Amino acid sequence: MGSTEFEFKQDLIGDVFQLGTTTFETQHRRKDGSQWDVEIHTAFVEEDNFVVAFLKDISECNRAEQLLKKTTLAERNKVSKKDSAIYELQQNQLKLETQNNELQQSRGHYVDLFDFAPIGYLMLTTKGQISEINLTGAKLLGIDRQQALNRHIGYFLVAEEYDHWYLHNIRTLKHKEKQSGEFCLRREDDTTFYALLDCQRWDTSTTTMVHLSFTDITERRQLEQQLRQAQKMEVLGQLTGGIAHDFSNILAVILGYANLARERCVEDPSSKLTQYLGEVISASERGQDLIAKMLAYSRTSPIVSSLPVDISVEVKKVVDMLIAVIPAGIKMTTHIESAVHAVRIDPIDVQQVLVNLAINARDAIGDHGCINITLKHSRINDASCAICHENINGDYLSLEVTDNGIGIPAPIISRIFDPFFTTKEIGKGSGLGLSMVQGVVKKNNGHLLVKTDPDLGTSFQLLLPYA
Repeated sequence: MGSTEFEFKQDLIGDVFQLGTTTFETQHRRKDGSQWDVEIHTAFVEEDNFVVAFLKDISECNRAEQLLKKTTLAERNKVSKKDSAIYELQQNQLKLETQNNELQQSRGHYVDLFDFAPIGYLMLTTKGQISEINLTGAKLLGIDRQQALNRHIGYFLVAEEYDHWYLHNIRTLKHKEKQSGEFCLRREDDTTFYALLDCQRWDTSTTTMVHLSFTDITERRQLEQQLRQAQKMEVLGQLTGGIAHDFSNILAVILGYANLARERCVEDPSSKLTQYLGEVISASERGQDLIAKMLAYSRTSPIVSSLPVDISVEVKKVVDMLIAVIPAGIKMTTHIESAVHAVRIDPIDVQQVLVNLAINARDAIGDHGCINITLKHSRINDASCAICHENINGDYLSLEVTDNGIGIPAPIISRIFDPFFTTKEIGKGSGLGLSMVQGVVKKNNGHLLVKTDPDLGTSFQLLLPYA
């Protein structure tokens, strides 16, 4: 027995005598050397002065308890690993949710860019059916997006474009490069517009599609047409100017020989021949005067700078020229106020305005009617300019051309100053007259008032600031 074990047993014996009873666990050794766990209960019998001890083998119980502890620890470890796995799954799920939200936001941005782009986008099958379309494309075609899906692209083509589209689509499917072409498209309400179509083949792992983008180029085509028309008019103006010069030279020859014939070959001033030659000379002089005004109108004559001028003189000149070209069934009257103040304007500008407004009035009247030209001082109160739409107040020199024609229809009143816009038949007008008037008004810091009525006719009133 070791000293430590001896001291332990001495302490137990001391506890028994002091406390009267005690319980403890220890190990005993068998004869064969094996050990077993024992629980000892002791009690001190004071009357007999001895100690009673009860021994209980607890080896199995201790082994079971140890096994239970090991099992519990393993379960705890399993639970801990399980909790760890659940936590990791939760973290992964949180990451996936974050990535999904970012993906949804990215998709939302893409959808916004796709839908609200200024260009229409379509996805077509190889058979020409629409499988996808953005909002801009649907708006350009004048149709709801859902209604456009699965429709054939031919539904939005005018009949004259079918063959053009067939060849264009064949080129698109045959080549990988983008194929471009201009087509006239039809909206859902049967209105048409010109569009530039860019088509490109798009090969996926499962199928072949056609990516189509298009923009409305109607306005661009109109501007191009207007530019071509303006170039034609410019060339025509140059040609007219050249012809007018040549015709003026011809008239000069006629006028010269007529004067020579009257002076040298006619002895009797009262004879019929003298009268006839006089009519030739008079007609030739009127022709020369008319050509001079045409040259001024076409600006082939030198341009006069904007100086203060008495506009009444220019108005009378233009009226004299207009009387010679206006049909006999149209009566032209003038009311020119005496001693009107001078204005700073190029005389040719006055001629252009009056000629264009008078021709416009003539076309509105027809064969019979009245054109009235008035030049006077006017005080304007709270009027609206038809060109700049500013509110006008103050004193101006007023040049007004009034007719009793059919008036201007309300739907087109806002377009009368558009270049090349005209309601006349082809060959009857270019649509440049009022556009030129607008240019003159802006150039001279003036204003224009327009009044029209289907029953009373139309009035154009040019307001010029005093010099």
